[in-house]
Amino acid sequence: MRIQLMAMALVLSASAGCKKHTTEAPAPGVKDAGPATGPTATMDAGPATGSDTMAGSGSGMGSHVMAGSGSDMGSGKETAVVPTVVVSMVDGKGADVGKATLSAAPNHAGVTIELDLKGLPPGDHAIHVHETPTCTGPDFKSAGGHWNPSGKHHGMQNAEGPHAGDMPNFAVAADGTAKTTIVAPGVTWDKGPMAVWGPGGTALVIHASADDMKTDPSGNAGERIACGRISVP
Repeated sequence: MRIQLMAMALVLSASAGCKKHTTEAPAPGVKDAGPATGPTATMDAGPATGSDTMAGSGSGMGSHVMAGSGSDMGSGKETAVVPTVVVSMVDGKGADVGKATLSAAPNHAGVTIELDLKGLPPGDHAIHVHETPTCTGPDFKSAGGHWNPSGKHHGMQNAEGPHAGDMPNFAVAADGTAKTTIVAPGVTWDKGPMAVWGPGGTALVIHASADDMKTDPSGNAGERIACGRISVP
């Protein structure tokens, strides 16, 4: 009898152990996450390096390198500075009417003149390089005749021309402004005999009307309404 009681006690003890183990086990279909080692632990561990890596490598690094290299740094070449002469233009009363920026035309094709003008009558106007670097209003006769070191007749359509200072007409908008670029093909960007600034300076003169490109001495272009001194650089 004593042996049977001991056997029954062992069976009950084993059954209780199994029940305790079953109670602590996770429910069916639920995975035991265990210690916090998943994404949360990874995100919290150590300093935040995710954004640092993006900024210092991959596309971030590529953009930074391109911004600080290329033609400026990577090739070791410096950007060429184009020499210019800026001419301040005034009307017959001495009021500012804008500026003209002169530079060498590509392929030695003369001189490029970038006009940025205001306060002028709308319509087509003649513009010429004159021989004297003096702009005394109101008529600007002080600027002399056209720059003409070769002694030719006036007009780009004249068989015996043109003057060195002749160039195409330009248009002024209804609001009195003109932002355009023209080329003076008869002058050069150097210190030679056809230089746009002559031996000691010249003048850039705008006329009231358009140049007919053939009539001496100034293409029937009318009065001189604006002038600016071209200095020797």
